[in-house]
Amino acid sequence: MENTAINLAKKPQTIDGARILVVEDDAEIGDLVERCLAAEGHHIHRAATGADALDKSNDIPLDLAIVDLGLPDLDGMILVRQFTSRYGIPVLVLSGLAQTAQRVRGLEEGADDYIPKPFEPEELVARVGASLRARRQASSGPTVSGKRIRVDDWIVDILRETLFDQDGRAIPLSNAEFKLLQALLDHPNKVLSRKHILNMTHTDMDTTERSVDIQVTRLRRKLEQNGTRPQLIRTVRRLGYMLVADRIEPID
Repeated sequence: MENTAINLAKKPQTIDGARILVVEDDAEIGDLVERCLAAEGHHIHRAATGADALDKSNDIPLDLAIVDLGLPDLDGMILVRQFTSRYGIPVLVLSGLAQTAQRVRGLEEGADDYIPKPFEPEELVARVGASLRARRQASSGPTVSGKRIRVDDWIVDILRETLFDQDGRAIPLSNAEFKLLQALLDHPNKVLSRKHILNMTHTDMDTTERSVDIQVTRLRRKLEQNGTRPQLIRTVRRLGYMLVADRIEPID
């Protein structure tokens, strides 16, 4: 089944009203996902097995896939690899709360995010929207290619390694804080593990993953109005951190 071909010639046709494949063998969960996303105007296609999902991917130009890892006929991780590396669409992993190792593995295989079971409909809709926005931004060109980047109400000056608030005031950042911000900015609306962040920021190999938590706390103090309920840098329990922004765009 791993060698099943996926039609690479097909391209997603929409972002708004996206074509989403829901791969879930539990009918009740599948129905819930379909109702939530259809209410947002998305076009939902269903598959209860990995084989059916691969067949549908050959016939439907998909914008996004939601994949349950516990499928009856094959390891859902196979679909994650197929959709991300061969077909190039964002994948959200469905996973039980007790399956932390599987969720981490899914992200390492290229999944954009995970949706824990049980989930709140509002969170499902938000995560799907974030993944679609991130992919739309990525397809329009590298986010950080400009000299200055707008991130919601903030301005990030890449060359000067400086952060400015909406009133134009410079917010001093340490070198480590700026590297962290840039790593998150390079992967907007996507969960990054602590290990991944360490690798991207070229932190000394002796540094522990706990240091990422410390830098996130320091950066939040400068970015977040409410440090106890952060909106821009979200914690994804047991997995890592995610930059959640509605607007990320070069302004030069």
